[in-house]
Amino acid sequence: MHQIITCPACQRRVQMPEEYLGRPVQCPECNQAFVAGGAATPLTSSPEASRPSVGSIPGNPPQRRPRYPVDDDDAFDDWGIRRASVRRSDRGGMILAFGILSVTLSCGLGLIFGPLAWVMGGADLAAMDNDEMDPKNRGLVQAGRIMGMVGTALSAFNTLMFVGYWLFVFSMILGHG
Repeated sequence: MHQIITCPACQRRVQMPEEYLGRPVQCPECNQAFVAGGAATPLTSSPEASRPSVGSIPGNPPQRRPRYPVDDDDAFDDWGIRRASVRRSDRGGMILAFGILSVTLSCGLGLIFGPLAWVMGGADLAAMDNDEMDPKNRGLVQAGRIMGMVGTALSAFNTLMFVGYWLFVFSMILGHG
């Protein structure tokens, strides 16, 4: 059964279940805390204390902050939408630049930039496939990785040819001398 009680601060009439009589409650109009069905005086007299926390009044569960802006334990928020903050940004421009450098500097430095583009491109493509990285520059990553492969092969071939040439030259000099 319900009782009608009056808020001592704003005089609003509130319908309340009997189990709340004699317990502290909060007026929905003025947020003043008072004892339901008790003396017609508020529980507190200072303005700061007149607004108790919502969780301290029986019947009102504590309010929690929403989960979606700070929820880091789940890849999806409460509505199933992928949060952009979870994904890393890709290194497509750098991988493409390393691939181009490996092709153009195919003797010496190509052996450094080619494998870098190849390995970094493979790692970024795997991260894109696992939805850990933003796939918007997937084409740049693929192009840089392929150019890194080609540049590594060219650099290895050119280095072998360079070393072979000088071995041939020294063998000819030492053989005739």
